[in-house]
Amino acid sequence: KDADDKKVFKVPSLRNIGRTAPYFSDGREWKLTNAIKLMAYVQLDRKLSDAEAALIEMFLQSLNGEVADVVLPQLPASTDRTAIPDRN
Repeated sequence: KDADDKKVFKVPSLRNIGRTAPYFSDGREWKLTNAIKLMAYVQLDRKLSDAEAALIEMFLQSLNGEVADVVLPQLPASTDRTAIPDRN
């Protein structure tokens, strides 16, 4: 509740969370229900039952939508005439 903290933290979107495994910054968890249970314990000091975690997962899966097709640009191949970046 510190005013200096406003707009400092960015909360990631939950859209398509069911399609973004593995979870956590180190990719340690592959099952969403396990990630849900761990976060409930770490953040809320609450142990969820399998049924509770499954209900939360059902809700999170309902946030899945169409995944946009991303077409990456095709860069030309480097040749002996390609400029070398100045690293200074």
